[in-house]
Amino acid sequence: MTAARASVMGLDALVERRLWPDDLDAVEAFHAALHRVSPEPGLFVRETRDFFARHLGSGGRMVGLFDSAGRL
Repeated sequence: MTAARASVMGLDALVERRLWPDDLDAVEAFHAALHRVSPEPGLFVRETRDFFARHLGSGGRMVGLFDSAGRL
């Protein structure tokens, strides 16, 4: 996301960075929160902790957006 696009969306305080294995708990919690607030069951595929662990490790890459409090 470009800075200009983020600003238009009111997301000025978001910071992007690559996610690492240490972020696994936060990624899993965010994923669970998406399922709780999803307007349509099944809109998001339920993934396992192992799936995210593989993508955060040497088997893949993930990028996250963090607010000014450091929350994913």
